[in-house]
Amino acid sequence: MKLIKSCGVVWGIIYFLVGAVFSFTLGSNQFWTGATVYLCLFLLPLPISVMAFWLPRISGVSLIVCAVVSVSVSVVSGVLSGPVPDPAGLFKFTMFHVPHLAFAAVYLKSASVRKVIDTDSQTSY
Repeated sequence: MKLIKSCGVVWGIIYFLVGAVFSFTLGSNQFWTGATVYLCLFLLPLPISVMAFWLPRISGVSLIVCAVVSVSVSVVSGVLSGPVPDPAGLFKFTMFHVPHLAFAAVYLKSASVRKVIDTDSQTSY
């Protein structure tokens, strides 16, 4: 399980670096929506994946919340801005969220396994 959590940290670092590159394209016309999506999609996964070593359940839920907030803000921003974005752009944007949800599922599973192991180790014979 520690290997998977370490892979989560590497994934968080990669997303952080990708986010650093994308941060130069934040426009001023929709600054707050762009900043919120940027924060939830690229910056928060790194500290959340580090936190998963000690608090996997909270980390899993946090990643799900990040994905939901990012998608919600993007949909609301897209609806309010007028023209519908192209399907290829929407597909690319949604693919950025797949690792969020995959690592969230792994973190939640490791939390349930950890709970079962802790419960079994406390039983006396």
